[in-house]
Amino acid sequence: MGAGCSKPAAEVSYTYSVNIVTAVDQRDTRVAALQQEEVMMDELLHAVGIQSVAQPRGEEVVLTSFNNVIATKSKTWHLYINNTLTPLTQLEHMPVRASDTIEWKYESQ
Repeated sequence: MGAGCSKPAAEVSYTYSVNIVTAVDQRDTRVAALQQEEVMMDELLHAVGIQSVAQPRGEEVVLTSFNNVIATKSKTWHLYINNTLTPLTQLEHMPVRASDTIEWKYESQ
C-alpha cells in the first residue's frame, strides 16, 4: 500500500448458539454471528429468529410463549446459562456472552 494508506481493520464477529429443547428427542440449535461479545438476551433471540412473549411476575418474568410453543399449567420454559438454571428477568436487561452455553428447555414446572 502507498504512503498514507492503511489496511481496514478486520471486523470481528462472535458466534452465539442457542439450544432449544422441547422434548428429550427434540432439539433445535440456532446460531448467530454478532459484532458484540456481550448482548442482551432479547437481541440474541431476535438475531436467531425466536419470538417470545413474557409476562411480569414480581421481579421475574414468565414466558407464556417461546418459539411458538405456549407454556401450560404443567410445562413452562426454563433458561439454563452454562448449565445453571437462571431466573428470568426482563430479557432486554439480561446480558449473555458469546462464550455462554445458552439452553432453553420446555419442561415440567
